Amino acid sequence: MRKVVHGEVWFDEETKVQIFHFMKLQCSAMRTAYNHKTLPVKDLRDLITHKYPELLDGLRRDAILKAEMLNQDNACFGSKHLFKTRSTNLISKQEFNLRRNNQLYCRGDKSRQGNRNIRFKQDNTIITLNLAKKTSFTGKAYFPPKFRNFDKTCYDARLIYDLDKDQFRIILSYKTETILPIYKTETILTIITSPQNGVLGVDMNPDCVAVAELDYNGNIKKHLNLNAQRLPFARADKRQSDINLLAKLIVDLALETVKPIVIESLFFDTKRTKARPLYKKFNRMRHNFTYRKLSNAVLSRAYKNQVKVFEVNPAYTSLLGIINYQEKYSLNRHTASAVAIGRRGMGFKERLTASTTPITKLPKSYFNKRKNKPVPTTGIIIASSTQEHFLTEKSYNWIKTFIK
Repeated sequence: MRKVVHGEVWFDEETKVQIFHFMKLQCSAMRTAYNHKTLPVKDLRDLITHKYPELLDGLRRDAILKAEMLNQDNACFGSKHLFKTRSTNLISKQEFNLRRNNQLYCRGDKSRQGNRNIRFKQDNTIITLNLAKKTSFTGKAYFPPKFRNFDKTCYDARLIYDLDKDQFRIILSYKTETILPIYKTETILTIITSPQNGVLGVDMNPDCVAVAELDYNGNIKKHLNLNAQRLPFARADKRQSDINLLAKLIVDLALETVKPIVIESLFFDTKRTKARPLYKKFNRMRHNFTYRKLSNAVLSRAYKNQVKVFEVNPAYTSLLGIINYQEKYSLNRHTASAVAIGRRGMGFKERLTASTTPITKLPKSYFNKRKNKPVPTTGIIIASSTQEHFLTEKSYNWIKTFIK
């Protein structure tokens, strides 16, 4: 385990100028090492030594180490926002350099009293910087009470200057021998819910969650629709709060009825969806759909409360629910889908109650709905008393595996 300690440091004005100088040298050495990272290690060290003779050998090695930690190509040192503000002349060159060259990094060393360049004395109230040969800089340090008794055996130190507050910050990190408890995922929990009582079918959508309570025979007993109109548009923290609240309501209902939960195993693969042309409405829905966060929240809360959760294949649950249960029980399409999901989790197969008619020529209205999709030549029309749906022959053969 690695602990991090935060504190504040103060220096006089003359010492500040010297520290800014060494910060600039090390940051410049890091950029040079990054631009010449293809060189052998020995040649790179010789280059940094030749260009920055004022730096101590330890600071030069730390600069090379920080450059090696940058794995990405064309790295922007400082930040992109800082670079754009300077390129548009919103800040001066002096301010740009102060914000860009504002760090000093020193690795820990057990043989050098914990750190060879940054050390603390007198109950961690005095800081000493050894940045040049036979020269040291002294300042005052402050650590909150919870950070004062840190381990000085070996610690990494990072000195950062905040231009907005005109203040130095110190960040220390060191390893501890604390062993964290290991939670085995193989632990067998006592499941208090049973499918013999029935199940809760849950249909998750971008703006609502439909829940259908089924008995042991797969018949609907109760249903509810949990509105979540804020999910597609809210900020991250508000969205997460709504997701946790929905997960709590679903799991609490499962505990009350002593029934397991059945959800869909949806997976919006980027490669799979890019392989075929999609329409704008689906792209917007897929981008705003927080299904993975919602399903993870339900799974996590259900595990803590010893509630069993089943994940089923989501293929054609909406179509089967709309045809078989929407008109029969006066449900909306999401709740009807939840009934089909619950029955699939119980192992039931559906009976297609609508009529099927093969066709060889598609109506014009169907062409208008598929502007960016390949249009099939033949298919099957599934028609109920109030609505009809078109399926290709491939889709109809696939849906046969879920019906009697």
